[in-house]
Amino acid sequence: MVFSLIGLALPAQVRALADEDRARPLYALAVAGTLIAVRLLWLAPLSAGKAQGRG
Repeated sequence: MVFSLIGLALPAQVRALADEDRARPLYALAVAGTLIAVRLLWLAPLSAGKAQGRG
């Protein structure tokens, strides 16, 4: 239900953004993508190191 409400409200909110604020969602997406990539790159070597330590 929450996702339905967000989906209904999001288009109106995006249209209401001023022109200079239109880049803000792109910045948020860039930050989120960077954090996810860093986490994956950080955890992969740690997992490999733990797996080698068990053997």
